[in-house]
Amino acid sequence: MNYFTRPLMVQERKYTFRSCTDIEVRSGLIGYETVNMSDSFAEVNKQWTVVSSSTFSEFEHDFSEIKAVIGLLFPNKESLRVYYNSNNSLAFSFAGVNYVGSIFMTDKFSYLVRIAPSKNELTIWCYISDRLKHHIKNALRGICFVNEKNEELATIPDGGAIVLHPSKINSPITCRYIDPFTALIGTKVWKLNDLGAYLKNKGMLIIPT
Repeated sequence: MNYFTRPLMVQERKYTFRSCTDIEVRSGLIGYETVNMSDSFAEVNKQWTVVSSSTFSEFEHDFSEIKAVIGLLFPNKESLRVYYNSNNSLAFSFAGVNYVGSIFMTDKFSYLVRIAPSKNELTIWCYISDRLKHHIKNALRGICFVNEKNEELATIPDGGAIVLHPSKINSPITCRYIDPFTALIGTKVWKLNDLGAYLKNKGMLIIPT
């Protein structure tokens, strides 16, 4: 099969974790497969999680072929460590776990492979390429916070964080871009002008971190 592979870019890494339905639908997430590499890639139990409600034979055939390629590149848990050590300058962390990643692109689909050697784990995130590229391109504009009159207050990058002042929540709140008017703030989806009105009513300010 024809495919292209390279390490994950910074803006792609966040798409190797679950988010909210709005982001997953817009970015074309089909599903993901978690592979516990305690044994060889060919022998281990693979856990598939479907995200899109529709599956289609074209994807299933494509995914089967790309998994064969991935299995050759990462046949066992030692291969995960070798790859991580060779690419540790590209490592990223989440919740105390260190990862590296690669993307495999075919004609219509993109497979984001997230590798966690400390967990002997490899996860393949499957996307419709056009939708993933479109969402990443738009997300590069950042999240523009506004007040209730749609006047700009502050802009942060997708995946950036804010703190609210005053607030009982002292830790930064991670934010994800959904569209120019909507964002995932922590675990809740907000229309940004509604958020602006809510914060004004509460007497709170947004402080980018």
